[in-house]
Amino acid sequence: MTAFLALVAKELRALFVSPIAYAVIAVFLVLNGYGFAVTLFATKQATLVNVFFQAAVQLVLFVPLVTMRQFAEERRGGTLELLLTAPVREGDIVLAKFAASMGMLLAMVALTLVYAGVLARFSTPDWGPIYSGYLGLVLLAGALVSIGLAVSALTAARSHQTNPVSLAGTRRHARHRPSSTRTRGRPIAPPASGRTGRRATFSTS
Repeated sequence: MTAFLALVAKELRALFVSPIAYAVIAVFLVLNGYGFAVTLFATKQATLVNVFFQAAVQLVLFVPLVTMRQFAEERRGGTLELLLTAPVREGDIVLAKFAASMGMLLAMVALTLVYAGVLARFSTPDWGPIYSGYLGLVLLAGALVSIGLAVSALTAARSHQTNPVSLAGTRRHARHRPSSTRTRGRPIAPPASGRTGRRATFSTS
């Protein structure tokens, strides 16, 4: 359990160190806040139905930005092999990445509870659709995170399979390289001076 919590903390740090998490949260809140304000002033109704529809569409667009880098970035940085050889199960690694991604998305969705607080402050909203709407967003986020992690893992596995082939081809090409190319650039020794011709002799009578 301690190792799993350490993995979750590591993944959360990796998510929030990157500016992508902050950009996704900021854009999500701005778009939903604008939609909530326009709907509230246009319809004069204490409802969050339009906000939930907008949030669902935005989750479909933004969740891949969070999940596609999980395994692919580990593979690109060379830390996936170290993570797989650590004394933890592979299932714990996957669950830690899932929990970290869901934690970020739940925090992002939880910030929209301000809209429900505004409705409760100035009106009497129907809480049934609001509860079910947030439950639907959580379930949708979980499904999208699962799909995104699966695609990221498949991408990392494919790159892991193709890299040894390319390395083997490079080594084979270097092994069978013609020997004439290995002597290229060596200086050529000048010919001996005594072999260019015979020395002329003169006789005096």
